[in-house]
Amino acid sequence: MRIDVANQLDVVSIQVGSQTDATPASASQSLVDQLRVRFDGAATFGENVIEVEHVQGDVATLIPSVVTPAADVEGNTVANIHFIPGTSPYVNGYGSLVDGTYRIRVDGQVVYNSDANPMGVEVVDAFYTKFGDVDADGSVGLADFAVFRSAFGSTEGDLEFVDGLNYNRDDTIGLADFAAFRAAFGG
Repeated sequence: MRIDVANQLDVVSIQVGSQTDATPASASQSLVDQLRVRFDGAATFGENVIEVEHVQGDVATLIPSVVTPAADVEGNTVANIHFIPGTSPYVNGYGSLVDGTYRIRVDGQVVYNSDANPMGVEVVDAFYTKFGDVDADGSVGLADFAVFRSAFGSTEGDLEFVDGLNYNRDDTIGLADFAAFRAAFGG
């Protein structure tokens, strides 16, 4: 008797905002306008397989999002998740999640590998976002202000530019970003 083990598909990482693979998803992100779910192989799936929810106490509210699958250089599937401005009170006018606690779910029963076998397990991860909390300590304080001060006036591509401080997504850390940072300071 021969038993073949199915080519198992797994989630390799969940990236929040501008994180790298080395950044834990539980770390604070100053600004979250995208998520990336990386699989360890080619994956196929339909709609509503990856969901993002705002969590407050026992209440979880689904956030409308657009999931676009792509392949990385190794042929593994990467699901890119973006948020649509004006579709939820938890998404600001620039397509970023507002400050709060969130959860991402991947329904493994309807994610399939190249052999049409389901991944099988649900993957759930939590994260939070707090604009201006660059050092991920849960508050916006003097250390965060020092980073903002250095980044102020920079544009994307400059060494001092910090994407997570570009609140209005115009590729420049300017007065609108300062107003948002000032409102978050001390919290």
